[in-house]
Amino acid sequence: MELRCYLCDEELGKDAKPFKVGMKEEMICGECYTKTVNRRKALDGSA
Repeated sequence: MELRCYLCDEELGKDAKPFKVGMKEEMICGECYTKTVNRRKALDGSA
């Protein structure tokens, strides 16, 4: 069974990254990781 991205359900390759969800850590794809990091930076900059 292939690992799947927690956010977009795409198959994970070598670019899998850990993503903290509550107390657990889930694996996400590189594309979702980039989107999440950019979203966090935008939110931190606007406050």
